[in-house]
Amino acid sequence: MDHKWTEEQRARAIELWNRGYTATQIALEPEFTGLTRNSVVGQIWRLRVEYPDRITRRVRKPPGEAPYLRRYSRIRTKKLIGIATNPDSKGVPLQKLKWNGCHFIVSSDYSRSPTHLYCGVVCANGYCPHHAKQMHH
Repeated sequence: MDHKWTEEQRARAIELWNRGYTATQIALEPEFTGLTRNSVVGQIWRLRVEYPDRITRRVRKPPGEAPYLRRYSRIRTKKLIGIATNPDSKGVPLQKLKWNGCHFIVSSDYSRSPTHLYCGVVCANGYCPHHAKQMHH
């Protein structure tokens, strides 16, 4: 998709960038409807080359001093095994989990294609008594 930036949009993008907005936050502003985060990043990059004195450079802050609060945080772990395992469970993949099996994840592998193993012990309410007690303290 080709988008021609107007001078007003360019000036507003520079203003928001200098105020500490992220490219995502700028793209979500009403005057930038239809633009993606990447198009904003590209425009800021080109504007930085064209007007080096008008665009402030971001200084990396030490952890704990983020310039804004993140709305979303993604927790990535390599492998979680045996999280509060029920001794009766061997782990069942989602495809083999029955409708009345315990839905508690007992093993997760967050690789290129995430795989989870569920408890799978037959129960009445979604979680076996072992995991229900842990979930509801």
